[in-house]
Amino acid sequence: MSRLDIGKILKIRKMNRSLPKRLRPEGLAEVLAVLLLAASALFSITGSSWASGAPGTYSAAYSPYRTYEILSEVSGRIVSWGAEEGQILPAGSPLVEIEHEALSIEARELEIKLRQLLQEEKNLRRIVSLKEKKLERYRGLLKQGHLQPQAVEDVEVDFLSFRMKLIQNRKQQADTRRAIAGVRDQLKKSMPSFDIPLYLSQRYKERYENLLPGQKIARLMDISRARAHLVLPPLVFKSLRQTLAEGASVRFYLILPSREQKDGGQGQTAGAELSTRVLTGRVERLKMDRDNDYLYSYGFDLVFEPQPDILWGEVVDIRLAEPEEPSSRTGHGQ
Repeated sequence: MSRLDIGKILKIRKMNRSLPKRLRPEGLAEVLAVLLLAASALFSITGSSWASGAPGTYSAAYSPYRTYEILSEVSGRIVSWGAEEGQILPAGSPLVEIEHEALSIEARELEIKLRQLLQEEKNLRRIVSLKEKKLERYRGLLKQGHLQPQAVEDVEVDFLSFRMKLIQNRKQQADTRRAIAGVRDQLKKSMPSFDIPLYLSQRYKERYENLLPGQKIARLMDISRARAHLVLPPLVFKSLRQTLAEGASVRFYLILPSREQKDGGQGQTAGAELSTRVLTGRVERLKMDRDNDYLYSYGFDLVFEPQPDILWGEVVDIRLAEPEEPSSRTGHGQ
């Protein structure tokens, strides 16, 4: 069926009325029959490309490449923000500064303690070395019969005592280093930063508000690239299975309403023109969507350069270009 035959639908309804009441289908069954016929006719209009396996036009949300919900990992009061909503947070710049004066003091105290332990270790190693040499000399004198065993034992006890102090010193150093690492980690978490510039979409807390671990701080977006998630019917996916490899480059058409139509001008008509752009994107996260129990479909993210005149979250139409035939590419190399 090439078009929606409304006459057939009306004819079915007229035939039902002519039947005896006990033979008429129930109201729900009649509605379902009409809907199925309408859907079949409509599919023959809009879904012909699906049936043939040719790429069709699909709607998708124009989204940032990545969206991050930032959670607090420490507790404290917000002192300052690194950016306002709608601004770009530079790479390496703290998103927010949470009060950390006590942590800074604790880190300083631990660093001083570590330096003192290092100096003490240096002195203990020198003393232990001297005690060890003295013990060796006393043992030699004992063999020659110039000393009593008690004198050698006293020197050995003294040597072992300083050896134990040196071991305890090194253990304290290890504990102090771990404590410093923990405090520095807390300091880093109180001033979270990122390796790439990110767009600050929303702040969940204001300055001077208190935070607890696990609470939302802000929503950040990676807008260096745009992303649109598409879902393809199996037949279309089969025709493009070589093109739609993970990481493959895909040419497509981005279809948008004209600016006059989007702005809702007075002169806009029902047949307003559409703006079509030819772009190239990359396929990511290619997978089968098994949420559909009746017909498995194949979903993937199409990643491409951001378009400055499109709003994030706006619905756009995307039509995948037909893969080029090998014969059409051989002529370029001649």
